Amino acid sequence: MASLILKLSPERTISLGKSVTSLGRGPQNDVRIAHDSVKERHAHVLKDRRGYRIFATEGASLIVNGKRRPECALSDGDRIQLGEVLLVYRDQELMAEEITDAQMESPLLAARREDLEKSSREGSITESVPLEAFKKLYRFSAKLSQSPDLHTMKVNLVDAVIDLAGGDSAFLLVTQGDGFEIDVGRSRNRTDLPREEARLSDSIVQDVLRRRGPVLISDAMEDSVFAESRSVMNYKLRSVVAVPIVLGEEILGVLYLACDQRASAFSRDYLDVLMVFAAQAGLLVKNATLVTQLRQDNQALKEELDARTFGEIVGGSSSMQGIFKAVSRFAPTDISVLITGETGTGKELIAREIHRRSARAEGPFVAINMSAIPDNLLEAELFGHTKGAFTGAVAERRGKFTEADGGTLFLDEIGDLPLSLQAKLLRVIQERQIVPVGSNVPQPIDIRIISATHQDLERMQEEGAFRADLYFRLNEVQVSLPPLRERGEDIPLLASYFLTKYGEQMNRRLRRFTPRALAAMKRFKWRGNVRELEARVKKAVVMAEGPDIDLDDMELSENAMTEVLNLREAKEVYALRYIKEVLELNNGNRSKTARDLGVDPRTIYKYLEGK
Repeated sequence: MASLILKLSPERTISLGKSVTSLGRGPQNDVRIAHDSVKERHAHVLKDRRGYRIFATEGASLIVNGKRRPECALSDGDRIQLGEVLLVYRDQELMAEEITDAQMESPLLAARREDLEKSSREGSITESVPLEAFKKLYRFSAKLSQSPDLHTMKVNLVDAVIDLAGGDSAFLLVTQGDGFEIDVGRSRNRTDLPREEARLSDSIVQDVLRRRGPVLISDAMEDSVFAESRSVMNYKLRSVVAVPIVLGEEILGVLYLACDQRASAFSRDYLDVLMVFAAQAGLLVKNATLVTQLRQDNQALKEELDARTFGEIVGGSSSMQGIFKAVSRFAPTDISVLITGETGTGKELIAREIHRRSARAEGPFVAINMSAIPDNLLEAELFGHTKGAFTGAVAERRGKFTEADGGTLFLDEIGDLPLSLQAKLLRVIQERQIVPVGSNVPQPIDIRIISATHQDLERMQEEGAFRADLYFRLNEVQVSLPPLRERGEDIPLLASYFLTKYGEQMNRRLRRFTPRALAAMKRFKWRGNVRELEARVKKAVVMAEGPDIDLDDMELSENAMTEVLNLREAKEVYALRYIKEVLELNNGNRSKTARDLGVDPRTIYKYLEGK
């Protein structure tokens, strides 16, 4: 087992059996070094698969082999200096499995062994804590981290206190505001003691908390301070020892041990033992508090994320929340839906969510991209074909309409459907039956159609590129997805969602985006919308060197940022835009536009001429 040799008189050997070993002057440390040059909490030695590393706490001096370092991997023979105290690291395995008196490397055990030996020589070893108790304490500390959870660790600790000191009951109490509550209460037969069965003195606990110091009472019934306490009189309390649980400057609670059967059950030496247990308890209570807070934070985050997600779609902006509400209303019906929006805005995700929330959710969801299939093959892809229907048709094949029977057919990029097929699609929608290529036998179908496009279908109608009657059949309900640049408040939410998703997939533990990266993402133009954001975050998860993702990891160019105008310039830009909109409504009549806007006609000319 690896160890540290403490070069103080008397020299001590300290076993590094724990995953984390704390070193410092304070009593809460695993290794207490009583020297003025050593800080209260000076350093930690961490064990991992690669070996041992030592870390200095903030502001503490750590020198390894003559060089000042904040942290260092340890090798056999390394000389470590904490303040003015020297330690030597030894990477050796102890052969014996059992702990013997000669192998008690714990500083507390070594110190107590020396005290006991000295007292024995001087003939003054009366009512001391047996050496076996310290050996039990050492074994317990080594096994503590093997407990399956924090609560079990605390229960084991309280049971060990009773076992070592021979009390009737023990309690781990935690502070709550100005008072306290029982976190763990145990009897000597290792059963839980609920609050209503707890025979403890509130007055004694409050005194420990107030003074931040231990209390040892030989007989509470005869004690000059606590004899008239109501709890002492009611419970007829006898021997009590209680020590504060302190971590740094924070008092977390009290470790309380009682013996109701006899007076003077605990000697002052037991305070040493309880102080060590209190230090262990402090770490457990603090960890439990942190875990509880983490769970609460995670629950709050989950609730916030749930409120901002719609299936697999993330969006907290008012525009996306409006879309979510609308989809929730019409999704259960069989109404045809047209989804519009720029490329990468998530049109297929919306289509899948509509299907998932419909009565057809158990049926198939079949998607086909009109722009990805050559025109001469599109009809057979949609409606299927018989064997020999055309060259290469070596077998009968079902089309997408047949595959989607009983479910939903998603026609992506419907604006790319050739005019020759638009008429056939209209007939299929009206008659609810298809005729495969090469056949004259109609086949009934039961489907819901959802279509999507990034094109302006109304303008295509005016240009004769898209049938108006088909448009109205497809567009019974329309969902218009905003581009990402108009969803500024959703960008950090989406980025964090993708960071978590791909971090878990690729086993990368990345914490967050830097403020600079978040600010840049909000200003970026995102021509590829959500799809581009997802791709950049995914790449950043792979390429980022540090725990945080920065501007460079996202490869965001300043040239691609949305320009921020001052207020005067913004007014000019939006005024011109609005003038052009009203001018279009008035068929280009500038005088009428000026009257409608309540301005002089020369103002209209000034804006339009750019003066």
